[in-house]
Amino acid sequence: MEVKYLNDGNISDKKENEINEEITILSVREFCKSSFAKIENFFYENFSYSKLELYDEYYYITFVIPSLDVNSDSTTKFSLLLGSKELVFIDDTNLSLDIIGKLITVKKKFKSVLDIFSFFLSELIKDDYTKLESYEKTFAKLEIDILDEKIKNASREIVEIRNKLIEEEDYYEQIEDILLKLLSDDNGFYDNSNNDALNNCLTRIKRLNSHCKSLRDYGNQVRELYQTQVDIQLNKIMTILTVVSVICMPITLIAGWYGMNFKNMPELDYKFGYLIIIGITILLIIILIIIFKKKKYF
Repeated sequence: MEVKYLNDGNISDKKENEINEEITILSVREFCKSSFAKIENFFYENFSYSKLELYDEYYYITFVIPSLDVNSDSTTKFSLLLGSKELVFIDDTNLSLDIIGKLITVKKKFKSVLDIFSFFLSELIKDDYTKLESYEKTFAKLEIDILDEKIKNASREIVEIRNKLIEEEDYYEQIEDILLKLLSDDNGFYDNSNNDALNNCLTRIKRLNSHCKSLRDYGNQVRELYQTQVDIQLNKIMTILTVVSVICMPITLIAGWYGMNFKNMPELDYKFGYLIIIGITILLIIILIIIFKKKKYF
């Protein structure tokens, strides 16, 4: 296997194993100046999602990797040309360079360029389980905090994580589609008798996709729990307001009744009339409070 790093027009070679596959890593600017840019019908586009297209004797694969950071909307973009014996990365980041650097040191015999691509993809997604587990732990913590009434506004955080999971789900489905097309290999570029590495990658991608769906459902459950707790709190407030309103109703009635000031109201001239009305009012309040306590309204 021969690996070529092309930086500012300088090519450095590093050879490992005894396979004839060649790997080249180019920046976008370097790629535009290389012979690959002259492939018939080939065009380098500002791609917005991961996909696989056929150009002459190469598969052109684009990667758009969403950030798993909830506070970031950034994506990592790069592409590659996959031939029968050749792998060309078009990458302005160091991601491809870092992974291929690990590939060189691996004591493993790669049977084909698809095995190399499978290794690259495995390294690309190896930390995704850990990142998805962090979302699961966040949901679990939010769930406990909601039940303990320690959090006032969890809706925004839940929605942000769920939106990230939707992005990841779309990404994994796109990668799954790429792998299925490579496994079918309608153009007959590869020997499909042994595609274990590619099938393993496909299995891992499907598991990640399934995990995203499960986490999204979990997020919906946490959001429903939060909404339920909000409704419970609202019901408590409405109950208190109702109790206060009912207690105040007799007082309002009495105040309105004796506020009419008719001449023939004997209570107005009675010496202890004022004290009697105060006593009746206090008695009614006590009776209503006892009734509400028995009914467990508060």
